[in-house]
Amino acid sequence: MPVSFGEEFLFGLRAHPVGDRPRPAGPHGVVSLARGDDRIAVGNDTAFRPRLPEEHLLDFARDRDKPSQPEPVTATEQLAALARLDGVLAMHKVPYWLFGGWAVDFHAGSVTRSHDDLDIAVWSKDHERIAELLATDGWQHTPQEGEDGYTAYTRGTVRLELAFLARDQGGTIYTPLREGRASWPEAAFGGDVAELAGVRARVITLAALKAEKSQDRDDPVVAAKDSADVATLSRDT
Repeated sequence: MPVSFGEEFLFGLRAHPVGDRPRPAGPHGVVSLARGDDRIAVGNDTAFRPRLPEEHLLDFARDRDKPSQPEPVTATEQLAALARLDGVLAMHKVPYWLFGGWAVDFHAGSVTRSHDDLDIAVWSKDHERIAELLATDGWQHTPQEGEDGYTAYTRGTVRLELAFLARDQGGTIYTPLREGRASWPEAAFGGDVAELAGVRARVITLAALKAEKSQDRDDPVVAAKDSADVATLSRDT
């Protein structure tokens, strides 16, 4: 039996402050802390800073070895990335459709909540060409283990997920999986274009988006997002 493709499908498949502590070595030399005074030397440059107890320096050394946390992405950054993406794909006549939470906001005409990533659907046969265009525009392919029916790219703090589309002999559009297929709402992929904050994007149809967001979800996090999105679409469209 085909499964439904949407955010739940993608969702299921996928320290101490430094303050005034000495900084790691930079291009001008090694940072050193003089025990006899409050001077910190960086190469030939000297600056005055408060001395830190040895245990604080040990904390700093431990903190420095911790993996850095990814910076949170902003709606402004995501919209800017989507604007570039739309321009690149439109220039090369490559069709795509925005779906998921950002599609809700574009249909509603306002940013209603934060989003983890940009979700677009593209024809599977276009993936190789799209990959080349994305690489040229600075995107990196960052696939996740166990991907099936989609793949991911990142550019700076922005994450992009591509869901792949195919059409069977009967004209039904679906996402091909390793075992079977994932279905989409009927007539999801038309010529709808929406604009938000001066950014233009091709979007799945409003009826399809409402149908996709109204499905039962096993994951409570995704279910809560969908419930909020349905409320937004019912109120603002």
